[in-house]
Order: sequence, then structure tokens, then C-alpha cells
Amino acid sequence: MFGSIKKSLTCAAFSLLFAGMSQPVVNAQTQPAKTKPATNGELNTYLQISAVTFCVARTNGLDFRKSMQVALAGVGNVIFSKHGGVVAGNPKPLTEQQFASNTALNVVSGALRGCPKQVPAKQKEEFNKF
Repeated sequence: MFGSIKKSLTCAAFSLLFAGMSQPVVNAQTQPAKTKPATNGELNTYLQISAVTFCVARTNGLDFRKSMQVALAGVGNVIFSKHGGVVAGNPKPLTEQQFASNTALNVVSGALRGCPKQVPAKQKEEFNKF
């Protein structure tokens, strides 16, 4: 069962990677007409999924940067398409830069718990300094 999930995640990761090669990770300007801010519980779920996506991408040989792009694309799609970029405690939509900076930090944090061997020493050091 887990093998098929891993294979599906890998296929999805590669699809996202190649589909968005010439475009930004997310389009922060695209907002659905009616959206609700992402709750803290939803954010936690999305970030956990992104950390797992990152770990699977790294385990399957993607470099750190590409693995991070795949993880950010997945969560970014949900945050911006379902929630219009609005998260609990922040009345204005996040910009793409705000989203990428904050989410990347959270993905690395999750990866350090879930697959610490897949986070390069340089990124571990930067995370610990932060």
C-alpha cells in the first residue's frame, strides 16, 4: 500500500515540477471569488503533506532546490486556489514571497523531523541559525 502511495506522490511531484518549469511556484494574484482563510489546523495539515512530499522527492533523487519547489507548489496551489492566499491571523492575502519564505522554513522543519538525512548540512545549519 505505501509503495503505491509513494509511487503516486512521486508521479505527482514530477508532474508539478515539469508543468511549472517556466512559471512561478504559485500565482499570488489569482483568488477565487469566495474563500475562507486557512485555519491553523488546515495549515498544519498542508505543511505536513508538503514535508512528506519534500522527503519523497529527495528520496527519489531530486536535489534540494527542486524538491523544495515541488513541496511549495503543492501547498501553494491549495493556499491560493482554495483560500485566496489568506491564512488565519492575517486578514490580507499573502504575497508569493511571504508564502515561499514562511512555507520553505516550515517544510525544512518538517523534513528535519521526518527525513533528516535528506536535508543537506548547509540547509540544516541555516535552519538552526534562524
